[in-house]
Amino acid sequence: MFLRNLFGLVTTLLLISCVTSVNLDYDEQMNFKGMQTFGLLAPPQEKSGDVRLDTPLVDKRIRQAIESTLMAKGYRIVETNADFKVAYQLSVKQGVEGGSSGISIGMGTYSPGSMFGMRYGYPAYDVKSYEEGILYIDVLSGPDRHLSWRGSRGRRLYDGSTPEKMTKYINKLVAEILQHFPPDAPN
Repeated sequence: MFLRNLFGLVTTLLLISCVTSVNLDYDEQMNFKGMQTFGLLAPPQEKSGDVRLDTPLVDKRIRQAIESTLMAKGYRIVETNADFKVAYQLSVKQGVEGGSSGISIGMGTYSPGSMFGMRYGYPAYDVKSYEEGILYIDVLSGPDRHLSWRGSRGRRLYDGSTPEKMTKYINKLVAEILQHFPPDAPN
């Protein structure tokens, strides 16, 4: 029983460590409840410096994903006098990962008795670098269009994508970020 509970705990901790979350920040004094209309900030957006991301195709996909996600939440898009404007930025950061150690614990039974085993794996020291693309979505409000809300999330960048995969990837990323807009602010 103890080993079964230990296995459950270790599995849960491993799954939790694999989840990356959306980063959020917002003006706690802002009343988001009165907002009903939005507009997209006119292009061009700030360049990331990565040719895979700084294209009109990616810009169009992100804009369409933002529009459709906000409209699904009940906001209306307008050309003028919007309650808030939405802008986005893309950035790329380098990450490094390496081999890791592991411990395995197992238990089994057979006819005359029980068996217990343990295995330790040592690191292979296989270090790899990767690139992570980070999408920032900003909500700008008021006549001076000050930053009221920001959500961001990063994902690994892969070469060799198709237009369908890229559209699906962007739609999911935008939906994950805007899932947290508007914030559950006390206003």
